[in-house]
Amino acid sequence: MGETQLQNSAEGQDSPQNGKITGSRQSRRRRHIDVIALATAIGGLVAAGYAAWSVHVASEANMAAEQEQLLTLTTNIGEQLAGQQAALNKAAAGLTGAQRTQALADENTGLAGQITAEGEAAQVLIGTLHGNGVADIEYIEVARALADAGDTGAALNYYQDAVTAPPRDVVTIASALRNAGALEFSLGHIRTGHQDMMRAVAVFRGHQGSISKYNLANDMAQGYYADADYQYSDTPPGCAAANADMADAQRLLAPVGGIAGAQSPVADLYEGSLLEAKKHCPAS
Repeated sequence: MGETQLQNSAEGQDSPQNGKITGSRQSRRRRHIDVIALATAIGGLVAAGYAAWSVHVASEANMAAEQEQLLTLTTNIGEQLAGQQAALNKAAAGLTGAQRTQALADENTGLAGQITAEGEAAQVLIGTLHGNGVADIEYIEVARALADAGDTGAALNYYQDAVTAPPRDVVTIASALRNAGALEFSLGHIRTGHQDMMRAVAVFRGHQGSISKYNLANDMAQGYYADADYQYSDTPPGCAAANADMADAQRLLAPVGGIAGAQSPVADLYEGSLLEAKKHCPAS
């Protein structure tokens, strides 16, 4: 009888009906489930983090590729615009009259078509990049291509973007403002064109320590002579304003050798301004 009771007691200890043993197993099982859930949650976070990192890396790589493509396009545009006049001269060499006019028109159409296509492709890239990594000179080259194609509104916007884009080089900023001013003058916006040209001069003030005296005088004189050229050729001509520009440029250049020792772009603008003055302001 005692043996039977002992056996029953042992069986009772192993029996699932024993409250303490059942609770213990349930607790261990619950902890096991919690550990699995935690591991799953952590795994999910890691996977999400990796996915986000992968997207970020892919996005950065795509952005870098687009920036490189933009650089290629703007370099091509700059080279083509620089060689445009040489190509026109070559096409018309030895020709006169109607033949010369037609040769120039044909050559210019071919050049303009390629420049326009690259300018529009670059415009799309700038929009995709939202300006990220777009340099000031790139804005200028795209603006020049678009202006060449007749999209003056977009060109003016890009010239203004170039003024605040990195690396904020003062010479490039002045170039953007002069280009904007020239385009404004061509559209008949005389006041705005003049303001841009004068901003191109003013941007150099305070940079005496970082730019040589010679370069500073030439860079500022470009703005004055460019403004004079457009003022003289305006209808009616702004002879007084243009004469003031010529005098201001002369004062700047006098200490560094005058117009005789000026840089080529400055000398060319000076000669062009004189021709316009003789045509439209002969009394000046």
